[in-house]
Amino acid sequence: MSSTPWSKHGRAGINKLSHLTQRRLRMLGIDPVRYSWMTANLGRQLGAVDETTTKPYAGRVTSAGGFELACSYNWRLPPAPAPRDPRLARMKNREGRIRLLPSLARQTPQIFVPGEAPGVVFHELPLSFAPNRRLSSCRDFNTAYMPESPFQAMFRAIEVMRPGLKLDDVDVIINRSNLSHLLRVARGRCSKPYRLELSMIRNSLLVTPKWPVLHESHRNNYGRLFEEHFTRHTTDMSEAGSHHRAILYNLGPLRCLVLMEVDAAFTELEPSWASPNWRLPQTEQNLMTSIQHEQVQAAHEQQISMQSDAERRLFQSLLNDENNGNGDDGDKFEEAASKKPPSLRPLTLLRKGGGTLSAHTAELITKTDFQDSDTKTQQMWLGRTPYLIKSLHSLNAFTNVHVINSWRRLMAFEERSQENLQKLVSALQMLREITSGTADRHAIGICTQQSRSLKVFTPQETPRPSLPLDIKKRFWT
Repeated sequence: MSSTPWSKHGRAGINKLSHLTQRRLRMLGIDPVRYSWMTANLGRQLGAVDETTTKPYAGRVTSAGGFELACSYNWRLPPAPAPRDPRLARMKNREGRIRLLPSLARQTPQIFVPGEAPGVVFHELPLSFAPNRRLSSCRDFNTAYMPESPFQAMFRAIEVMRPGLKLDDVDVIINRSNLSHLLRVARGRCSKPYRLELSMIRNSLLVTPKWPVLHESHRNNYGRLFEEHFTRHTTDMSEAGSHHRAILYNLGPLRCLVLMEVDAAFTELEPSWASPNWRLPQTEQNLMTSIQHEQVQAAHEQQISMQSDAERRLFQSLLNDENNGNGDDGDKFEEAASKKPPSLRPLTLLRKGGGTLSAHTAELITKTDFQDSDTKTQQMWLGRTPYLIKSLHSLNAFTNVHVINSWRRLMAFEERSQENLQKLVSALQMLREITSGTADRHAIGICTQQSRSLKVFTPQETPRPSLPLDIKKRFWT
């Protein structure tokens, strides 16, 4: 395993904590030795977000207001090492390129804008695979490539895709994974330990994740096997890595900018294609019985149509810029790439990919049965992802795949999860209030499975700026 820069603190990170701070951490159920990566630079505790402190927001939390695409991009895969490197055989993907290397942060990163998600590959089933194969995975490519500023790629992509966009009215900037963590902690749950760097930019709360380990390797990683066998980029995107998108939507009274990774893109099949082991898109009809299906479906389809038209215009505008010959030194891609403070690594933007419509985005999941996963539904609701592609696997084969248009499932989740979503709103409001009240407008949140509570602390020393100054000037007035 390869670790992030935080793990280098180790025992030294513990020694920097005062004895009083270490004692307080132990009283809170947090072992400062075991969680040294998490406790570095902690000062005094400011508060806690948990099931008892988060009172539900009084209003309704709904996705009915829609959302807008802020940007999308793919990380470009780094070139393969020399064949003599013995690590190569264990880490290649089908295209012969290295998908994951612990040294990603030492490469010069590049992103394709607007990029595109890999398409779904329709294999005849069952499809066998080699058992006991070891596969690597990465928790967060944005941190792996840009550890100093994981959101920088998102902001650079917004610069070229939405040059007129301002973020003065945005209350929270966060990735979907951390939004899921906060939703769980507001319910008194914590599935894994994590640390959040909190900072205020004007009135916007920026929530940046810190990880103990970014890269992992497991045998029989069925999720990665499913992704590897059933998704594929087009030929001209063969160098593309993970696809990311950022969307703007209202979470109750809060305007949120949410960044997420997209597993795949699903588009309509040829009418002649059929397979007995595939169940192809069907909208679930039995999950909402308290509303008039026809009216809701008509309104939903109209909203999706308008959303797709707006995104097509957005992607087309980038293509028009290229066709009009805007490739000289004044090109906005080169302008965005050149705005780099000396303290940060460079990031190159390349115009590539046709873009993926939000209406085509899909989440992948593989299980040994087809029981529903509320965790995946929660993830899809927070990411406004319409399609769920579920596979059934046995010991060494994928046997069945279901492709589900999940919008009714997501509406049902919204109905039954109102109290939890209202608590999520309250948790975010608490974090904004706590962070705004600190002297340098920075705070640190940590959560462990034992505490099941997000403890918020001041930093002992003011951390590095969360974003380059030019980005702050560009998006906030």
